[in-house]
Amino acid sequence: MPPMKRKVKTAAVLLSALALIPSLTVGLLYTPAYAVSIDGEHLGVVSDTETARRAVESAQAEVENAIGSSASIAEAVSVGWTVVSKEELVSEEELAERLLEQVEEIQEGYVLSVGDADVGFALAKETLEAILDKLSSPYQNENTKEIHFEPEVSIQYGHVSTEVTDDPEQIYATLTSNSIEAASYTVTSGDTFSEIAASLDMRQRELSELNPSVDPNVLMIGDVLNIRQAIPFLSVVTVDEITYTEPTPAPIEYVEDASLYKGDSKVLSKGMEGENWVRAEVTYQNGTETARTILESKVQKEPEKKVVATGTKERPATSSKGTYIWPVNGTVTSSPGSRSLFGSKEYHAGLDIAVPYGTKVKAADGGTVSFAGWKGDYGNLVIITHDDGTQTYYAHNSTLLVSKGDSVYQGQAIAKAGSTGRSTGSHCHFEVRVNGKVQNPYNYL
Repeated sequence: MPPMKRKVKTAAVLLSALALIPSLTVGLLYTPAYAVSIDGEHLGVVSDTETARRAVESAQAEVENAIGSSASIAEAVSVGWTVVSKEELVSEEELAERLLEQVEEIQEGYVLSVGDADVGFALAKETLEAILDKLSSPYQNENTKEIHFEPEVSIQYGHVSTEVTDDPEQIYATLTSNSIEAASYTVTSGDTFSEIAASLDMRQRELSELNPSVDPNVLMIGDVLNIRQAIPFLSVVTVDEITYTEPTPAPIEYVEDASLYKGDSKVLSKGMEGENWVRAEVTYQNGTETARTILESKVQKEPEKKVVATGTKERPATSSKGTYIWPVNGTVTSSPGSRSLFGSKEYHAGLDIAVPYGTKVKAADGGTVSFAGWKGDYGNLVIITHDDGTQTYYAHNSTLLVSKGDSVYQGQAIAKAGSTGRSTGSHCHFEVRVNGKVQNPYNYL
């Protein structure tokens, strides 16, 4: 037992000695502190509970920002009083970082963001930069002076949800993806339903389903169609500085000519285009030009003026205006295209417009009657040749009101509707021909 006594005595002597050490010395070597742990895992000690509270709040805010939803780590944190040497104390920032290391739902590294969306994660910044370079390189050349992305792209070091992928191929696929959004298209001159669908990379059936009230065979300029278009998730915007030459139009001088009708003109001298050297900045979005700013322009060759004679003579009422009115007001029962008639298929070259028997048929434009009489399946037919050589046909009439050689004006009654020839009811069959070839009347009316 003697050793035990010595140990107790020694301890008593030590306590007695500590009691004699000045309080200033104790304050320099040791300090009251607070040990912080999470789920029993010791994280560190801090000087006061306020420091621990701020560290927990900072870590919680970082977690919520990373995962995009509320989170609570405070419930798993415990704080206990202790005495440690001052060297063992950790800062608020260090404690917050140690707390974040315990959260399994987040990861720390470089985060690629597009707008407000976190798209990819990597431990090395170069991994994400290589993906962006792969995306943008096809749009760059020796003239490219500026490049950026829309929406804005950033690569920042920080915490992000573990649901954000670190697979480069998946990141690239997301950046190059498209979303399909509703949009509209306004019909312009010359548009056809099939061409509109093809230009939008759509099937005609799909375009029809989006526009159930639209007849694909009857498109009017100004009609607005519902369409779908692909919107890129990320766009590459480049600015190139280029130089090129461009033609400059010849100035036009007009001179009056009493031998020409008003509205008619004739070129007396063709003139010649000039040429300018241009330096410009061109902005592209995914390779498609969106803006052009001229920085400098120099004349390389002056243009030569073009001289045009314009008519001053009054135009007779029977001259052609170049525009066409409907010959009758009625319901279109058959449009150009293949159809079945009397049990056989045939190509229908014009419009059949149903009207009551005896309805007046009017000239679509002024011109000269080049045929008026019976013509096979057409029955009683009137053909008008207009000033530019275009011909219009008016068939199946009951009565003809004009003769070959007559000059007629736009809107003049030339016949009365009927059902002569190869016909199934009273109507006006109307055709437009250029150089003998059948045209779509809808492009003229």
